[in-house]
Amino acid sequence: MINYILSPGSKFSLDFANLITNNLTSNSNLFIVDDDPKCYLANHGFKIFSSDDIKFIIKKECFSVFYFISWCSDFAIKIAYELKVNYKQIELLLLPDNELLYLLIDKFLYLSFLGENVFTEIDYNFTKKIKFIKKPRLGSGSRGISDVILKNDLSNIDNNNFFQQKYIGKEYSLEGFVNGSHFYPWLLSRRLMNQYSCNIIYSLDLDKDKYHSYIEYISKKIKSFLHQFSNSKKFFIHLEFIVEEQDPVPRIIDMSPRVGGFGIGGDYLFQVSGINTKDIVLKTLDNSITKFDYESFSYLKSNIIIFIPYKKGILEDFTLPDIPSDEFMSYSIDQFISIGKEMCIPICDSHRICQINFSFDLKTFNHTKKINVIKNILSLILIRISSENYTALELSNFSYLKKLLFN
Repeated sequence: MINYILSPGSKFSLDFANLITNNLTSNSNLFIVDDDPKCYLANHGFKIFSSDDIKFIIKKECFSVFYFISWCSDFAIKIAYELKVNYKQIELLLLPDNELLYLLIDKFLYLSFLGENVFTEIDYNFTKKIKFIKKPRLGSGSRGISDVILKNDLSNIDNNNFFQQKYIGKEYSLEGFVNGSHFYPWLLSRRLMNQYSCNIIYSLDLDKDKYHSYIEYISKKIKSFLHQFSNSKKFFIHLEFIVEEQDPVPRIIDMSPRVGGFGIGGDYLFQVSGINTKDIVLKTLDNSITKFDYESFSYLKSNIIIFIPYKKGILEDFTLPDIPSDEFMSYSIDQFISIGKEMCIPICDSHRICQINFSFDLKTFNHTKKINVIKNILSLILIRISSENYTALELSNFSYLKKLLFN
């Protein structure tokens, strides 16, 4: 019997869940794994299995093959590694082999491997000269990251956390693909941050020389990194790095064997570069990938993604009026949470109501005009939280958009 494990149960997995379901034979099964029983696919009629559920099933079906499919979730990557270590019948698709996978799920290990300034313990007197942040070793996105300010911030350190030097500068993300020891950088984007959570991502006005120097530097690091492993697998890769004003060397702060979250590695990548990650996943499922030829860069379009963060309370309504789109080549709005969900205080990237994707032609781009149009669109999106009415403009930190004008 052949079984498929698809994780997580997010919106991005829906097309593949439907595809696999429609092609299942009497001798195969699909298991959606997510520790949130109310995840997106659960609301679309799919049965959800927890990480403990799937372990029980694999033990029971000890003579069956299980193909584990994931390309968009740190949670799923950790589950994949744990299953692969303990069960021989697990086959990983679009993920690296065990040795490299183990390294890539532990932030402290891979940042150490890349030569970044990370420590398991530091002297508090040292923090007065150099700023540090504390991170969970197995963390996802910005969850659990905090500044080291007081001496007490050091006393809570344990094997689950580590310290990294804090860099002050412009933050970027890089989407790419690994094929054996080859690294293909696909898309460099600028990230505008609010604390450790990203509000806006955009792919415009990058200085050409800086763009290529960043790509070249990161590519050399990743290729050197890959050559130390006997790995022939194909997988996506997402990196984040900071460039300080006084030091042009990119400092890698995060990396994961997946596409960028919240659609960055999906619709956003496709709109800007023409690279379709969904098509790559489909070809992987039917084993038709033979060659990748993505070594050249082409900005076909330029995009801005704006994320609307949670506000504590229950989401009661999300209204999209008729919105004029003639100023943009395309735009889309993706709602992440459903009506009736109780939202917590936003503390990390995961706490978002929706994302709004704007695509336009750089040749006709006018900063002031386009940002005014974006501002108007945000003001038309109405959101009711615990009987209080807001617009997307009010919930977003629009002041960050102004940086596009002057920075």
